[in-house]
Amino acid sequence: QIKNGAICFLWIAGVSIIEAAIFWTGTKINFFNSLGAAQAINLFCKGLMQQMTRLVILAQIGAFLLDLILAAIFIVLGIYALKGRRLFFMIGLGLYALDLLIAIRFIDILSVAFHLAALYGLFIGLKASIEKQKSEAMQA
Repeated sequence: QIKNGAICFLWIAGVSIIEAAIFWTGTKINFFNSLGAAQAINLFCKGLMQQMTRLVILAQIGAFLLDLILAAIFIVLGIYALKGRRLFFMIGLGLYALDLLIAIRFIDILSVAFHLAALYGLFIGLKASIEKQKSEAMQA
């Protein structure tokens, strides 16, 4: 269960990278947003690009890099969560719960559903991590 919960972080990161690539290539695929923060960054930069056409390439690169940084944060959280470190589960749960508020703001039902499912998986992983730690403490 720890592994399954930690893998949720990797799903969040992977889907986020795919979404960023879809968004910035201009592909008209309707996809849910795994990271509301990335969606907010992308829409802000898209609006900025419409105002300042000279900075289009710079804004696209900057927004895509920010998207990758957000995804990298979840990859790091996932790596440490796979090791059963509950602190990383708790940080990830907190960050993704905050991100859920952004998804709710965009009124994106699929994104909210994805967030809730991922949060549930992360919670199960955290719970398993806590139980494992208690079990190891009793055996010691």
